[in-house]
Amino acid sequence: MTASPPPSLVDDVDPLIGTTGEDPCEYGGMVPSTAPPFAMTRWTPMTRENLISACPYHHDDERVIGFIGSHQPAIWMGDWGSVVVAPGVGEVRPDARDRGLVHDRATEVAHPASYAVDLLVPGDIGRIRTRLTGTSRVGVLELVFDGADGVPLADAHVVVQATRAGFTGEVAIDPERREISGYNPERQDAHLGPPQAASFAGYFVARFDVETADDVAVDAFAGVPAVAGTASLAAAVAAAAAPDPTASDVPAFASWGTAVGAELHEGETHRRDEHLAAWVRFPAGTRRVVVRTGVSLISVEQARANLDAEVPDGVSVDDVVEQLRTAWAERLDLVRVEGASPEERTNLATALFHALQYPARLDEGDSGAAGARRYYNGYRDAVQATDRPVYTAFSLWDTFRAQNALLTLLAPAELPDMMASLLASYSSSGWLPIWENLVETNIMVGTHADSILAEAVLKGVDVDVPLAFEAAYKNASVPPDGDTERWWGDRELDPTPSARAGLTRYLENGWVAADETAEAGSRTLDYAFDDHAVAVLADAAGRPEIAAELRERAQWYRNVWNAERGFMQSRNRDGSWAEGGWTEGTQWPYTFQVLHDARGLRDLMGVDLFRARLDGHFAAGWNRHDNEPSHHIPYLFSYAGQPWKTAEHTRRIARESYLATPDGLCGNDDLGQMSAWYVFTALGFYPVNPASTEYVVGAPLFDRLEVDLPGAARPLVVVAPGAPTLPYVAALRVDGREVTTPFLQHAWIADGAVVEFTMSAEPTDWGTELT
Repeated sequence: MTASPPPSLVDDVDPLIGTTGEDPCEYGGMVPSTAPPFAMTRWTPMTRENLISACPYHHDDERVIGFIGSHQPAIWMGDWGSVVVAPGVGEVRPDARDRGLVHDRATEVAHPASYAVDLLVPGDIGRIRTRLTGTSRVGVLELVFDGADGVPLADAHVVVQATRAGFTGEVAIDPERREISGYNPERQDAHLGPPQAASFAGYFVARFDVETADDVAVDAFAGVPAVAGTASLAAAVAAAAAPDPTASDVPAFASWGTAVGAELHEGETHRRDEHLAAWVRFPAGTRRVVVRTGVSLISVEQARANLDAEVPDGVSVDDVVEQLRTAWAERLDLVRVEGASPEERTNLATALFHALQYPARLDEGDSGAAGARRYYNGYRDAVQATDRPVYTAFSLWDTFRAQNALLTLLAPAELPDMMASLLASYSSSGWLPIWENLVETNIMVGTHADSILAEAVLKGVDVDVPLAFEAAYKNASVPPDGDTERWWGDRELDPTPSARAGLTRYLENGWVAADETAEAGSRTLDYAFDDHAVAVLADAAGRPEIAAELRERAQWYRNVWNAERGFMQSRNRDGSWAEGGWTEGTQWPYTFQVLHDARGLRDLMGVDLFRARLDGHFAAGWNRHDNEPSHHIPYLFSYAGQPWKTAEHTRRIARESYLATPDGLCGNDDLGQMSAWYVFTALGFYPVNPASTEYVVGAPLFDRLEVDLPGAARPLVVVAPGAPTLPYVAALRVDGREVTTPFLQHAWIADGAVVEFTMSAEPTDWGTELT
């Protein structure tokens, strides 16, 4: 008898996790998006107008104002080139402040492959049943206009919003093609960085398939029968070779027009203006409308080509949903878990879902040459050809810690192109990104692309090593323009590329001067870590003399250690101690920000003080897991000869800070970093020093966690019988070999391995010997 396959984690994902919280900004910052892994565009219900510090969906909101094709990667970053599709009934209300419809929460269903909710029409006359799905460059919105009396709602319409107030866009309506097209030049981060991308625009083509009450093909696009369960869009098109002869010939649009703000221009088919939208009203008796919206950063023609390539005529909504479900199942079904509660399965599945969304694809098919690719290069403000996938949305201050390490295990095929994208940004702009959102934004500190590239080299990813070293060494050796004249505060308007701000004094004195440069304490510690990473690249590039110099500089974290106070402390240019100077934190977490040399930090402090400071950090509540500087700290107990405390704290954090509820994330997920922490903690180890091949052992959360590592000879199997109730490690073996210290090497697991934990109800002496 054939055993049933294990249930797919894709159906355990809850995309509503992280969509609300007590603080209006400091919550998960997630949206229930429908898009494949690493998609260019994410389609999500829209309950508010998004901006820097606000996502388009918030679970507590009562109204839906549309469905947005968004490129906003994180709550603290801006969107660019978005387009909104908003259904309505009755009077056309194009302004977002007026068009919202109350949603029926009981009908809301969120899944990686689709989102559905009913919108209530005022006056209790019916509802609009909505279902949203999509591909990387096409959103698919299904609308069913249900009257309370069982007949279709009258005056059904859709508004397609191109721009908001202050931004001039363009719309065009083509009734014969059943299309609305246009562009939106808004880039909300434009004030943050010097690459102005002056020609930037997000282009779109929305195509409408309309069915009246007399139409037969109610489960597919107009005139084409559904092909149930077809995962391949190409197969679906082939299966639906002939149109349904019973399909209606009623024109798709009964009327149309443009809108500027709330002002309607009925009958107009083209307009260029600010706060711009187009709208179409459907014929009487319209029951169902499917809106397919292709997007592009190249042109309207490319948006149409993307639409025709990814969701062509003749493909049902169900086909798109099934294709998207398959795309996520292929990723999430790499992981199988035993011993997890239903809530824990949801947390694990959702963490994987969140961690595999970014970076985002930027390249598009070239409509003029089969197989060729192009992309909009914001640094050069030009469209250019590419022979490989191109990515953007690199939140490097966050993701260098663990999310990139997780991609190394779960998405190794994409890593070479992601690294090449970082280097392409360097070639285009002269600097590696710090926080790239289409172009550099100069947000956060440190040059952690250095770490990402070093980690890739150490773990066998195909990287252009000479170029990677050149780019990273520039970070380490060339101060930004105006280095000693600017303060380099967070989100300064239109500064020059910040790179390693304060590097001049760092090179002179061994620390960033707190009386000259913002966040000097954090920068000093980050630059020491990044110097370690660049040393790795120097070794790989055959530059041992530079590697030796950088390894020496990597010890400059010691220059901000105040032995009298027993904490790290910022210093002024003259060497005197300064207060403050920390990035999103205090001296408590930053005293432990020596990711590359935790053993050296332990010895510098002395093991007794190291332990006391760690205990005090947690006892006094300084460990803020809602922000990244604390993420590695619970694992430092393993360097202190107290791995049982690592087990205690990581388990507590995993169970308190990750809940299967809309407010279940304690802080911004930050492009998967928060989620990657959970996945690694569930496995029982974590990359404290990502620019190395070492993992620090904690304690697994489940009885068994099996991962099919792509390209590996065999699975990675973590076996820990009793782990859900036995929190401590008593023994550890890797492929039968006893491991007596709480550290693993990447090479031990990279090609698959059996990692066997013996668990205990009480602390043990395993791993307590200092190394």
